[in-house]
Amino acid sequence: MLPSLMGGNVDVRIFPTSGLSGKGGRGPIEQVIMNMAMNAREAMPTGGKLTLETSNVTLSQESVGRHLELKPGDYVMLANHGHGHRDERAVKRRVFEPFFTTKGVGEGPV
Repeated sequence: MLPSLMGGNVDVRIFPTSGLSGKGGRGPIEQVIMNMAMNAREAMPTGGKLTLETSNVTLSQESVGRHLELKPGDYVMLANHGHGHRDERAVKRRVFEPFFTTKGVGEGPV
């Protein structure tokens, strides 16, 4: 479904893992993936490449490190990497800000 959503000018590579063990079920992770894909499509208007990968990971106390909100244990990892025509470094620094957008003024929904 993602390749058709992305259009013909974005090469989509998907590396799924069967048997993901995350809490909350399949629906939430599918919604996150769809949102990421739609954002990637808008960030690559002239084409590019989007790679998505899922896997089960176990985080140790050492790997959790200074991220106080995380606890050691089993998690689902979702990794994405896109090659488009925007400044990836600038986007990566702000990607988890609640109201961050790569759209210009007047380009998004009202």
